[in-house]
Amino acid sequence: MATSPIKFGTSGWRGLIADDFTFANVRLAVTAIAEHAKAKAKEPTILVGYDTRFYSEEFSQLAVDILQHHAVRTLLCETFTPTPAVAFEIMRRKLDGAINFTASHNPAQYHGLKFSSSDAGPALPEVTKDIEARAAQLAANGGVPPLPKSPRISKRGPRNSPRTAVFRPCRPVR
Repeated sequence: MATSPIKFGTSGWRGLIADDFTFANVRLAVTAIAEHAKAKAKEPTILVGYDTRFYSEEFSQLAVDILQHHAVRTLLCETFTPTPAVAFEIMRRKLDGAINFTASHNPAQYHGLKFSSSDAGPALPEVTKDIEARAAQLAANGGVPPLPKSPRISKRGPRNSPRTAVFRPCRPVR
């Protein structure tokens, strides 16, 4: 098995922006997470959240696009959202998990992503090892190419897509 550029540590994968944490590596990580989620649930739903760090919105939109490409229903936070709110929504909505773009306490030149399972906690080592192995296999096969541009995709996500809903923090869902 090839070595994966994606290595989970305490509560997620982090790296230097533009060195380790790149669009290519995010594609690897999110594709591996999509494959993992599909192996665990027939029709998984994943929430995608992000913080105020550099390019967080762009990385989160990329994650939504990749998850949708793999037929994973997505919920996208409307704005930057703290990790505890993401965890709360996993439990409240009974989701299969969440991807949260944050480097937490790390310096500004870092970015990262956390994958939380359906229990809203950090993914357990057996989960992260599976995701790392899937990412390593994808990397060994040449990586994950960028998705083709879709005219339906805007900065805020696909319009009227049955696979995506926008999560609005602190607002009741009707």
